[in-house]
Amino acid sequence: MSIEIQLNAYERVLRRFSFGPNPETVQAQSATVSGWLTEQLTIVEQASAELQPLLDQASYPITYVAGPRFPAVDEPKRPLRRLNASPAELVSIAYASFDEVSVTERTRVLDEHVLATILRQLNSRAQLFEMLVHFWSDHFYVAAGGDFRVAAMMPLLDRAIRSHAMGNFSGLLNAVCHQPATLIYLDQHQSVAPRPNENFAREIMELYAMGPAEQGNSGTAEQPAYGEPDVKALAAAFSGWTFGFGQAIQGTEQRAPMSGEFVFLPSWHVAGEKQFLGQSLGEAGVAQGERALKMIAQHERTAAFICRKLAQRFICENPPEALVQALRDVWMQEQQSPDQIAKVITTLVLLSENYHQLKKFRRPFEYLMAALRPIHREINVTGLFIYLLRRTGQPAYEWPSPEGYPDVEAAWLTREQMLWRFNGAAFIVHGGVSVGDELFDIRTFDAWSPGLIAKCYKSSAFDENVIAQTIAAPAVRTSLQTSTQRALSDVFISTAFQYR
Repeated sequence: MSIEIQLNAYERVLRRFSFGPNPETVQAQSATVSGWLTEQLTIVEQASAELQPLLDQASYPITYVAGPRFPAVDEPKRPLRRLNASPAELVSIAYASFDEVSVTERTRVLDEHVLATILRQLNSRAQLFEMLVHFWSDHFYVAAGGDFRVAAMMPLLDRAIRSHAMGNFSGLLNAVCHQPATLIYLDQHQSVAPRPNENFAREIMELYAMGPAEQGNSGTAEQPAYGEPDVKALAAAFSGWTFGFGQAIQGTEQRAPMSGEFVFLPSWHVAGEKQFLGQSLGEAGVAQGERALKMIAQHERTAAFICRKLAQRFICENPPEALVQALRDVWMQEQQSPDQIAKVITTLVLLSENYHQLKKFRRPFEYLMAALRPIHREINVTGLFIYLLRRTGQPAYEWPSPEGYPDVEAAWLTREQMLWRFNGAAFIVHGGVSVGDELFDIRTFDAWSPGLIAKCYKSSAFDENVIAQTIAAPAVRTSLQTSTQRALSDVFISTAFQYR
């Protein structure tokens, strides 16, 4: 008969609202939920500055053959030099001739963004912030892996999300909807009067804010539900929203600048007043779309839709209605607050202890992060990590539809996915598939006490004393390396470790 190990409140919060414990968090002097939360809300800028040397030192190989107007490249350790590239530099890569810039060079921008994201989420002290960035990146999903133009503009979208991840949702939504990656992916960058593209408007309402029209389609006189006429009105309001990629401007002999920045083209805009959600959007122009975004962000349906998604991400697939309602109340009360999102997530963290018996399945990315984060800065981000994400079913930005990767357990339980999840565990504890491809050198554990390893990987199925005893057990202790490998293998393949 198995006995479930009881974690304390602090241990549970670390597993729900971070990518997993690490040596620093398990040894924290103020190891309380309130102490951790206070720190998490105040250290974002400091944590970002602390990580900059790590990002500056990071590298990733790039190789391609020569083309008509570019030389061959073979750089085993090229730095991540596109992370801070200007919009103009990125758009010049995205829209360059294939004779001038290799496709590999275009997609390299996305590779660097993915690698930087992994390093930040593994190493940052601002774990709550990184979890929210991860959530919003899923929420405002773009399939960058399928379009090299979107791929090349991804650093700008990431910067926008990071700037607003714990701020006000209206500001976040507005920033995301001005980003080239979003405009390209949702077919808005070439939406021209008199027949504007409706895809951008529809996805903003259905996926970014208010949820599908057919779900809970009710409203009030002050905040009516939306229908097809609202989608068409919103598409018209957004007509003319694009960014500078050197395109010809309809009705003129001019071209937009190759700026990579948002531009509004009046000649592309559907003129005239528009009724949206029962209200006038005012005179024609860029302000129509911006007013519509503010109305959407402050709609009660948006509060319901996003608060439910937050509860689903951090608590369980079918969160209790009382919890969702509590989050909605804070969301609506803090509509004007610059830290609206931070106040909602604070409420969620503090209320989560009331629902500690509920579990959430770790998707492949979260599983690998939880397994690797205790290794701290010893991680070697190589092709193996990317390979494991692909084999477990979650390669970065490759889900084909704008809903993004599913956040439900059933989507990740195929035989092949689970097989590669456990194969990944074997690679983690035994090394890579080739020399130099190891995710980390397990000998770095030599400086650790068995108790520290155990505290990081403690779960409802593994008491820290059991893990520590496995590491130190004479029967398997031919070396610390061998016994550590056995202990971690047991943890990684356990049912309990698949959940947080």
